[in-house]
Amino acid sequence: MAARNSGSTQKLELYKRYRPSRWDELVGQQKVARSIQAALAANRVPTAYGFFGPRGCGKTSAAFILAKSLNCLNLQDGQNPCNECDVCQAIDDRSQPGVQYISMANHGSVDHIRELMRDSSQATYINRAVIIMDEVHNISRSAFDSMLTTIEDEHTPALMIFCSTEEDKIPDTIISRLQARTFRLVNSDDMIGLVSRILDEEDVSVSDEALLEVIQRGRGSVRDTLSVLEGLIVGGDLLERPAGLGILEALAALDVPGCLKAVKEGADAGYSGRTMAEGLFSDLVNIIQAVSGVRGVAPPVQDVQGFYDAMGGLRGLFAVEREVGDAINRMSIGADSLILFQIALFNALNKLRDIRDSADKK
Repeated sequence: MAARNSGSTQKLELYKRYRPSRWDELVGQQKVARSIQAALAANRVPTAYGFFGPRGCGKTSAAFILAKSLNCLNLQDGQNPCNECDVCQAIDDRSQPGVQYISMANHGSVDHIRELMRDSSQATYINRAVIIMDEVHNISRSAFDSMLTTIEDEHTPALMIFCSTEEDKIPDTIISRLQARTFRLVNSDDMIGLVSRILDEEDVSVSDEALLEVIQRGRGSVRDTLSVLEGLIVGGDLLERPAGLGILEALAALDVPGCLKAVKEGADAGYSGRTMAEGLFSDLVNIIQAVSGVRGVAPPVQDVQGFYDAMGGLRGLFAVEREVGDAINRMSIGADSLILFQIALFNALNKLRDIRDSADKK
């Protein structure tokens, strides 16, 4: 993976410089890449794709690779774009009018969607127009309804790509009309390989301990991992402690004020209750897998066995997972995610205290 030049003297951030530009550069998403490459090779790309999964795992990058693969003037083996022709470079520069990228966080009204649907029906000067709709879960229900006719129309020339971290917020009427592809958090082995290649490219050396800390703090997100690595390279130190680590430590210590403090720090940093809950759930799963000897996972704590014991083993971990999982399910109906997450943590702390008291009496 070669670094991308911004065309100015100012260096781009690592996650922008090393953004994937070919299918084989999508780290940890080989299954998704192979399915799309097969569709391209067979000329069976649908009217609409749904790219769903955690943030920073390649959804938007894959959408732009697909747009280039459909329109590249010098397509390479494996349905990879050449990234050098005028069309590829215009798509990369966001100057190709036939490929639109829109964040639905700011453009999710019915009027915006109707305008996009009209655009999708217009002829373009490239092989196939592509409309990439990011954060599509922000669209209103009525705006989603306005898409149905266009998606179903077999004569719609444009490809629509719906990208979202919250698939459950998208109506079933939309999901049933698109081809969904699920992006996964990247395992630690693949992430170590990526970070090591970037360190070689940047001619930077870090200790094995620092490398492991970077991987742990990235929590399987390529973008988050490279942001942490950036802080290490530029500042010579890691960025601030992630809120998730503070929550884990507070749970193990049965520290209610510490738990609330960690949640507040996460909220102040811009994380929703749902994002923190899903991160905690993922961390607990990784810890259980690490204790069980599963390879390729990145546990969020250094002393995995010590944390496992402090939590009361599987019984304690499962108790917390159950509370957090129930809270995530309730968040899907629109309740305040931060309040639900805090309630889940209170309930989890009470159950952990009961487990510890029960163990002390034996």
